[in-house]
Amino acid sequence: MKRVLFAIAALVAAALLGASARAAEPVAAGVDPGAPAELARIYAQILRDPTNSQLNLRYAELAEASGKLRWALAAYERVLVNDPGNVEAQAGLQRVRRRLQPDSTQFTAELGVIGETSPRNLPSGARAEAQGVASLGMRDERTIADVRWRTTAAAYGLLHSNEH
Repeated sequence: MKRVLFAIAALVAAALLGASARAAEPVAAGVDPGAPAELARIYAQILRDPTNSQLNLRYAELAEASGKLRWALAAYERVLVNDPGNVEAQAGLQRVRRRLQPDSTQFTAELGVIGETSPRNLPSGARAEAQGVASLGMRDERTIADVRWRTTAAAYGLLHSNEH
């Protein structure tokens, strides 16, 4: 009896939290009024049978074609929950995740100093020397024409104080 009451209380709490979360969302998940009629029709069928892999794959395909990438991502994930070995859903999920990745550019700079502390131990009798070291790296990743491009570049420098 305690378990039943706890389950009912948990469902009521989830419903109340879900209702407040939905009220705060600016855009409802699923189908919006601007979605194609076929997408809306298949979504209604999925609500009646969410474990149907063929419906979810068709929905994901239509959502991806109409630019609703997050909807397609959710549909591919639903298919993989029910059918983990589905190759079409795995490929679709990977494709949509790549398209959703934001463009990014990272720069790294490293500076350092090297000092020769014991030049008298050298056989040539060289003088003490200081060296400056610097490196600059860049990594850029972006999508161009549905292809993910990664560009890397690096520059290194070493400055000697005693060399001519």
